[in-house]
Amino acid sequence: MRRFFLLIICLLACLSFIVSCDDDPVGPPKDVDSLSISGFPSMSDIWWKYQVFDSLNGLYDTVLVACEGNESLSDGRNTIIWVYHYKTYEDSFYVHKGNDSIFFYHDTSGVNPYRIYVFPLALGRLWTFGMSPYDTIRVTEKGTVSTPAGNFGNSFLVSTHWGFIDAAGDEDIWISKGIGIVKERIDHITIAGRTLKKWVLIDYQPPLL
Repeated sequence: MRRFFLLIICLLACLSFIVSCDDDPVGPPKDVDSLSISGFPSMSDIWWKYQVFDSLNGLYDTVLVACEGNESLSDGRNTIIWVYHYKTYEDSFYVHKGNDSIFFYHDTSGVNPYRIYVFPLALGRLWTFGMSPYDTIRVTEKGTVSTPAGNFGNSFLVSTHWGFIDAAGDEDIWISKGIGIVKERIDHITIAGRTLKKWVLIDYQPPLL
């Protein structure tokens, strides 16, 4: 009987040891599984250069995206102006970096953002935007992205789906820590037809840390 109780005590001790080992953190810390807002650069004197394919024109273009100055929105929030230098014209976004979100606006009205990224980015995270609950943005993948500008680890695929009565679209955008947007696939369908654009990073000037 005494040996039986000693055996039970030994088994309980072993079980306690196994459980305590399972509770110990194993592998890398959890913060590597997410991307904080500080990892998304948006400041003056940085730029990205992309090769862009536009199915509407069947052409490839090289587009320089540069952060060129500041501008306030109508509600007083500060933005960085992202200027898109195409071969024949220019476009721009007003980018506001808040506490946990980044907003892209076509103008300084500060309403109806074109894009919203909510941080930290983490696999499976979902948020909505726009007027419809079916307009969603989800982090669908995490991994390494290969581009002509290099291979970028700690990257997250942010997938956007939106729809109206006469139009719908899907956008897949890879965001890499310390670099920003490294690859895009933008697929829009309207009553006029379908347009597909692919962006891939070919060069960049990273922020000076």
